[in-house]
Amino acid sequence: MHADATNATAPAAAAASNATPVAASATASTTTSEKPAMNTPDAPKTTPVAMNKTKDEWLKQLGPAKYRILREAGTERAFSHEFWKKEPSDGSYRCAGCGTKLFEGTSKFVSECGWPAFDKAVPGTIKYVEDRTYGMVRTEVRCTACDGHLGHVFDDGPTDTGQRYCINGLSIDYAEKSPQAETPAASPQPASPQPASPKPAP
Repeated sequence: MHADATNATAPAAAAASNATPVAASATASTTTSEKPAMNTPDAPKTTPVAMNKTKDEWLKQLGPAKYRILREAGTERAFSHEFWKKEPSDGSYRCAGCGTKLFEGTSKFVSECGWPAFDKAVPGTIKYVEDRTYGMVRTEVRCTACDGHLGHVFDDGPTDTGQRYCINGLSIDYAEKSPQAETPAASPQPASPQPASPKPAP
């Protein structure tokens, strides 16, 4: 249920997305609007600041596969990334481009769409962009910090939020929860014995 503009065909995208189709005369377009779509939660209140990096710098940092997803709005194959079947956890998911924490591990759920799915994002970390490519109207989600493409969000989630963030596994990294070092309480020290008072002489 996740389709992006760069490497999907229109028929495959229409079959996979649950998105609302536009009029039959509409053609695929790469034009997107940064106005958040209706019913999208946690829309950022500030203008995101994209990282100032060249294409070569991003390629060196990310490698070709992640670069295609994050910087060219590509889409990985369904069921191709191990994160899709990962259960909820105590860790977190961070942007593979800049390290920003985007999703708590507890918001993860297994979706049969074949891509990692979440029912909510960390507030203020996601930019919502109206996407009208391939004859559909969808809501693209991007990292507010580096403007990296993550996937799309749909209003068909199974939890009480009603949201399904359909995310490319290559666009995120998983971070285990750091164990809290517990400092044991100090044991009470025994009182020093007091010297016995001398007995008075008879």
